[in-house]
Amino acid sequence: MAEAKEKEGKNIEKEKNEEKEEKKKEKVAKKCPVCEEETVVKDYQRGIIICENCGNILKENIKDRGLSGGHLTKSRGRSGVVAEHQ
Repeated sequence: MAEAKEKEGKNIEKEKNEEKEEKKKEKVAKKCPVCEEETVVKDYQRGIIICENCGNILKENIKDRGLSGGHLTKSRGRSGVVAEHQ
């Protein structure tokens, strides 16, 4: 019984890790120029655009354009003065 629960826990953890990996990648509507498959993704963790089929790197040094992508946010400093951060 304990082994079954332990195995189930490991499966849940594995699924969570796979979900995190998927969030770090974004599918690109583009064909790979090498293998001509539509398996091109933006891999934000490695900073590249890559074909998942053949491994061809289409672009390097890409940046995640999430919340920290240059948006201005307002926050209050210790003195209470409103400052803008970029």
